[in-house]
Amino acid sequence: MQTTTSSKWMAITVALIVIGAIPVFAAKQTEGKQAAAKVTATAKISVTSKNGEAKVIYNGQQVFAGPTTGQVSTRCVSNNGKEYAAAFDGDKVIWENTPGAADQLQKKAGAGSALKP
Repeated sequence: MQTTTSSKWMAITVALIVIGAIPVFAAKQTEGKQAAAKVTATAKISVTSKNGEAKVIYNGQQVFAGPTTGQVSTRCVSNNGKEYAAAFDGDKVIWENTPGAADQLQKKAGAGSALKP
């Protein structure tokens, strides 16, 4: 009799431990996916401007330095695995990572968008 009762308690204890571990395991998997998504969303382009001189940094490299007259802005988007990045001085393109990147960014922004230069 005692062996049967001990076995039942052992089975119940193991079941409770396993059931309790399932939500923790699922939460860890979700955290890992969210962390991976955050890494892929990191911006690779930035601009600094001072006294009419701008510097554009892309992938850690300075890709443009020179005089500007308007509001300097940058945009970067990934489309089907291809990355498009550009820097603008007002409406004028001052740098793009690949020929036609600025056009792709303007198409992506759409008409009337605040992102469209």
